[in-house]
Amino acid sequence: RLEQGDLQLQIRAGESDRLLRRLALSQQLSGQAVLLGALAIAAAVLAAGARPALALLPGLGALPVALGWLRLSGRIARDLRLDRLSCFNGGRGDPCLPCRRRSPGRPAHLQCATAGCI
Repeated sequence: RLEQGDLQLQIRAGESDRLLRRLALSQQLSGQAVLLGALAIAAAVLAAGARPALALLPGLGALPVALGWLRLSGRIARDLRLDRLSCFNGGRGDPCLPCRRRSPGRPAHLQCATAGCI
């Protein structure tokens, strides 16, 4: 049926959007982690110098980045939990699309594996 094909296409497009969003969030998270590391090194170098009070400048600059990093990592954890919950397909026992298309060496989602639908 054409209608079922359209629905399947919409589901896959939504899945692709979700994966692309997760990838972008992961890149942003790793970029912020690198920036936090650079600011920590700068603070350590300044603290070891002749005027250790200057170490507060990178520390103050790292504060908003650290808060953003924590918020972003919480968002990624929430998205992962939602993906795991939606994997079981509402209790029907059907595996989700990623579990159906997984390669033999890749593990299934926890809900699909424990429900025995794989």
